[in-house]
Amino acid sequence: MCKFMSQMQEQDLTTPDPLDNSIIPEEMAFEPTDPLALDIDDEKLYKIIDKRIAASRKFFKSPKYNIYSRRKKNEMYLLGRQINSKEERQELKIYEARFLDNALYEIESTIKPIAMQQMPDLIIGPGNDSPEARQTADSLTKAIDSQVKARENRIALGIAFKHVPVGFVGWIKAEWNPEKGKYGDFEFRPVHYDYMDIDHTCNTPNPDEMEFVSELCPTTVQMCVMKFPKRKAELFEELKKDGLFKGQDDFKEEDMATEIQIRQVWFKW
Repeated sequence: MCKFMSQMQEQDLTTPDPLDNSIIPEEMAFEPTDPLALDIDDEKLYKIIDKRIAASRKFFKSPKYNIYSRRKKNEMYLLGRQINSKEERQELKIYEARFLDNALYEIESTIKPIAMQQMPDLIIGPGNDSPEARQTADSLTKAIDSQVKARENRIALGIAFKHVPVGFVGWIKAEWNPEKGKYGDFEFRPVHYDYMDIDHTCNTPNPDEMEFVSELCPTTVQMCVMKFPKRKAELFEELKKDGLFKGQDDFKEEDMATEIQIRQVWFKW
């Protein structure tokens, strides 16, 4: 103990530590990872997705929300189908009128142009006070603001707006179209609420915060083969199992035009 203290007294404590603790980065070769790779096979994946979709539908079918029945009732009143429903149930007398003045449809048709006539202006602010930043912000403002107010985008917004009072939600899907314009561009289209299943545990309407968003997409066998050419044999095998095709190997043109439904699912996990 005395020897250690004497050595400490002889050392100048103001001098830097002679030990070199610096970290020298070393280049190493890492195998690239596919950002879309999933460490789970397809069968387990679609079982998990089907289970989550079933849980979501069960939640919205509960007596507390009963959203699907309410949507059908709203559609019946909006489109004036009350008379048809009563006739199917044989509730109308012979002397009762088979005509209905649908005021709800006229009211909805009046609200839509009022809501869509004045689109909000989109303004982008510069990140700093330099002339280059202000010029870039002005250019982006003009480009994005004109895109938001484009005719096709206004049509998509108008259809989604009309879905809200009936289905309690309006969906607009952004898709990349490589054939649009010179270099390709985004296009926006409305999606009917009957085709959508969402995460019922999310407490905000922001799709980015949902664990999954599922869209049921009506298509044809030919379109599905064009989208997934590597899975053509597996697709035909599954269609045979479902009884859609009767075992032939070479499908005819009318078989390829058969309508089917596939799911597109976006998920965070």
